[in-house]
Amino acid sequence: MSDRPLREMLSDLRHEIESAEGLPDDEREGLREAVLEIETTLDARAKASEASEEPATSTGQRLADRALAVEAAHPALTEIIDRVMRQLSRMGI
Repeated sequence: MSDRPLREMLSDLRHEIESAEGLPDDEREGLREAVLEIETTLDARAKASEASEEPATSTGQRLADRALAVEAAHPALTEIIDRVMRQLSRMGI
């Protein structure tokens, strides 16, 4: 499965993270780290044609945990995170 749709969603997510007003710095940084981790996992899969050594579910789970912290105050951000998590699940990440 191509990772292009997911990479496009991650780009949207990065934009939303940066433009979200009132998002506390620690939550913003945590979301940035989650996006970077997903991108790193995708890069490793592309290079090795298989999942990285880290359990795949942990990447999506960490993003889900971050989403819970911002869900009520930032619905647009949460919606993009949800789309990314569904795509990760479809890709087995």
